[in-house]
Amino acid sequence: VKLVKSEVQATPHWSTSLIVGDARWELFVAPSAGGLISHYRAWLLSILIVLLFAAVLAYMWASLRHALRLEAANRKVLQLAQTDTLTTLANRRAFMKRLKLAFSTSQRNAQPFAVLYLDV
Repeated sequence: VKLVKSEVQATPHWSTSLIVGDARWELFVAPSAGGLISHYRAWLLSILIVLLFAAVLAYMWASLRHALRLEAANRKVLQLAQTDTLTTLANRRAFMKRLKLAFSTSQRNAQPFAVLYLDV
């Protein structure tokens, strides 16, 4: 839309002069006549970006919750695999593993240790 200088000066505007090389330009900036409603494409794009950002945040939140639940379940499975359900003490497999570790540590450091084993 080509406007005449007198039409632009009659409305609220901002103007300045630009010098580019040997050319001198006058820049006039004025609001459009349609207002905010005339920029429906920009509004649609802005809403789409906000919705996309919200969807990404919701996905990240759900993924984090799922990962935390899996981590808690893995800790529970590990605890159940290493303890006796009746006494909550280390089961035979965990005891033997810890005993082998103690033997190998004592052989390297020459630190003596003792084991009191009662089989009920």
